[in-house]
Amino acid sequence: MVYAMISIGVSGSLVWAHHMFTVGLDVDTHAYFTAATMIIVVPTGIKNFSWIATMWGGFYYWVGKIFGWTYPETLGQIHFWITSFGVNPTLFPMHFLGLSGMPRRIPDYPDAYTGWNALRSFGSYISVVGIRHFFVIVTITSSSGKNKRCVASPWAVEQNPTTPEWMGGSYGASNPVRGDVDAGESSNLVGSSRGLGWTSFNLAVLAKEGEEINQAIPRNKNPRPRADFQSLPWEEALNLPP
Repeated sequence: MVYAMISIGVSGSLVWAHHMFTVGLDVDTHAYFTAATMIIVVPTGIKNFSWIATMWGGFYYWVGKIFGWTYPETLGQIHFWITSFGVNPTLFPMHFLGLSGMPRRIPDYPDAYTGWNALRSFGSYISVVGIRHFFVIVTITSSSGKNKRCVASPWAVEQNPTTPEWMGGSYGASNPVRGDVDAGESSNLVGSSRGLGWTSFNLAVLAKEGEEINQAIPRNKNPRPRADFQSLPWEEALNLPP
């Protein structure tokens, strides 16, 4: 992602003439700026995909920690398929339209491209349905009582343990949120963290450093339970229990 943004910053200063194709550029200059514009598409695609993919993936991964409730798995899978069937008919025909000579940013298509235009329009309608379905999932997940509570580490399995942020419990779950998670607890993951690429040596070093840090940090001997926390504004808006 960082390399893609750097590439866009550098390449962006070299493609400015692609807005000036009607001013009478010579053939060589025209060819250069055409090629430069095609090159900048690569890091731009990486950037956009990284944003979208991490947005969806991050929501489904951390939604249990945010609300304390699990999302409906079936609806989540339906959301995936609706989005797939909506995005592909919307964007994939653009390859054929571009090769046929259809310029971008033109609202009205020639009659020869009516079929592709109808297919892309139909795909965009499906994408809108997918977005609406996603907000339904958010509403259901944030509503207590409509689904089960999120367990302490919902993604942890023996071959692929959970990441450390789940050690503190889930917000709004039955167990109180812990604000004093010991970094030394990472030692519990030694021997079962190959799926995350963590080695026993790295985790042992992390555990040792965590123990030293924990000894230096003052602890609250009487932490308030989760039930004593005041409701946040968005909790009240969603009618969530404190």
